[in-house]
Amino acid sequence: MGQFCKGLQELDEKAIAQCFENGDDLELSDLEDVDSDDAVAQKIMDFMKSCAGQLKYQVGEATVDGDTATVPVEFTYVNAGSLMTEILTEYISEAWSLALSGADDEKLAAAFEEVFDEKTTGADFPTMTATLTIPCVQTSDGWKISSSADNSEELSDQLLDILTSNIYGALEDFGAGLLGTGIALDGPPMAAFGLAVGWEPRVFLGTVSVFFMLRGIITLVLQWWHGFFTPEVLGMAMYGTPGVMLGSLAAFPVVKRINVLLFRRVLLAIIAICGVVCLVRSIW
Repeated sequence: MGQFCKGLQELDEKAIAQCFENGDDLELSDLEDVDSDDAVAQKIMDFMKSCAGQLKYQVGEATVDGDTATVPVEFTYVNAGSLMTEILTEYISEAWSLALSGADDEKLAAAFEEVFDEKTTGADFPTMTATLTIPCVQTSDGWKISSSADNSEELSDQLLDILTSNIYGALEDFGAGLLGTGIALDGPPMAAFGLAVGWEPRVFLGTVSVFFMLRGIITLVLQWWHGFFTPEVLGMAMYGTPGVMLGSLAAFPVVKRINVLLFRRVLLAIIAICGVVCLVRSIW
C-alpha cells in the first residue's frame, strides 16, 4: 500500500498500475502520453504533478479475511477543482473574442497559459481529506489492490480525483456544462431561422415541434443509455405527461387565431431577451 501511495505522490501511472490485481486493464488517465508539443496539456500536467507532490496519506490497520483484505487509507490532497473551473471560465471568454478576431491556435494557447499562470502563481490552494477503504486480494505476486470488488468503479473515480487534485472532475463537469449550454441554445437559432424565411405561425410551430421531437428522442436514448431513468424520474415524468398532452391539444385552436405580425414581433423580443441573458451571464 505504501508503494501505491508513493506512486500517487509521484503521479507515476506505471507504479500505480503495478499495485493492482489487473494493472494492465486499469483505466487511468494516460499521464505519460501527454504530447510535449501541446503547451496547454503540458501546463496542466506540470501543475498536477506539483499538486500530487503535496499529497499526504496515512495507512490504517488492514482487515484480513482469507485471501481478501481491506485497508483504510486517509488521503489529504490539494483541491484544485474550483481553481481549474475559474481558469476555464475566464479562458473561454477570452478565447471566444480571439477566435472571432481570427486568432490561430498558437495565440489561443498563449492566452490559456497567461490566464493559467495568473491564477496559479502564488495561489493558496485548499486541501481535502478523504478516507478510502481499499479492497485487496492475495495473488501469486503478493497482495494487490482488487480490480473486481463491488466498489471498484466508485473507488476508481475517487482515486482519479485524488490523483489529479480534482482537476479531472472539474474538466469533466465544465465540459458537461458547456455541452448542456450549447444544446440548450438551439431554440433561439431556430426562431431566428423561422423568422428569416417568413414562416407563418402554424408552419413555424409545426417545424419547431418536429425539430424538438427528434432532438428529444436522441436525448432520451442517450439518457437511458447512461442510466438516468431511475424509478423516481419515471414517476415524475408520468405525472407531467397528461399536462403536456392537454397543452398540445389546447394549442391547435389557438394557433389559428395568432396574428402573423404580432407573432413575429414577439419572436423578435424573445430572441433579443435570450441575447441579453447570454451577454449578462458572460459578464457576470
